[in-house]
Amino acid sequence: MTTQSSVLKLHPQTRPPARSIWWQAARRFGRNRMAIVGAVLFTTILIGAFGAPVLARYSYDQASFTEIWKPPSAEHWLGTDKVGRDVFSRLLYGMRTSLIIGFGVQIVVLAVGVILGTVSGMAGGKVDFTLMRVVDVVASFPTLLFAILAMSLLGSGVGNMMLALSISSWVIIAQLTRAQILSLRERDFVLASQSFGAPQSWIIRMHMIPNVIPPLIVSSTLAIPSYIVSEAGLTYLGAGINPPLPSLGQQIQEASVYLLAHPDYMLYTAITLAVLILAIAYIGDGLREALDPRALD
Repeated sequence: MTTQSSVLKLHPQTRPPARSIWWQAARRFGRNRMAIVGAVLFTTILIGAFGAPVLARYSYDQASFTEIWKPPSAEHWLGTDKVGRDVFSRLLYGMRTSLIIGFGVQIVVLAVGVILGTVSGMAGGKVDFTLMRVVDVVASFPTLLFAILAMSLLGSGVGNMMLALSISSWVIIAQLTRAQILSLRERDFVLASQSFGAPQSWIIRMHMIPNVIPPLIVSSTLAIPSYIVSEAGLTYLGAGINPPLPSLGQQIQEASVYLLAHPDYMLYTAITLAVLILAIAYIGDGLREALDPRALD
């Protein structure tokens, strides 16, 4: 006679344990070749940018008037500029400045947008109406116009640039967060928590924020290149980072003056900026596909 225990031994549980959303997303991201290429390129750029004090043979402001416009050599891998500064060293430090601005802006945007979007979505009523009208007003003004006005009032500097680009950029995150919160409020697990008397802060911390994170990651990754390009554009127009501190935009501005005589100077900076933007864009596309709810089972 077959006992229950023997049945269990003959027919073991074969169903694999449920995989977490993050594990599934990581696996899907790893299968995306372009995303991996972007991740490798971006990692290389990060190492070069933030390892500049070690990797660069010269300081970004170390000039030598006896070595003006030197061609690439063993001493200066990408040559020198108009005052004899090493172009390769300045590119490394310039990437670091642009990355700090791009990610710094996104951190500020996330902090403001998530807080306001969560408050608006959870509170509803007059609070939601008032905050959304503020969002509509801010969103009606071009981001670059806000940034130019802010830089003219605040002056040059990395911190001022981050603040200037953040002034109107948070509205997209606020709208996205609010939309996610409104959708989650009607989900069964949230209603069940409310019926058991769970406090609002607990629901936000345990249910709302974890489910809002995936779309925020995708949105943030795709937005960072636009901030880097905005910095480059503002600096090119003379409303951004001032020398001697290098940024990719500031180096493009300098190179544009000598474009005909020394096109290689512009070429190095333009290629660096393009590779940086493409690397982050590939990562963003990979994250968007990896975190797609329809692809997660």
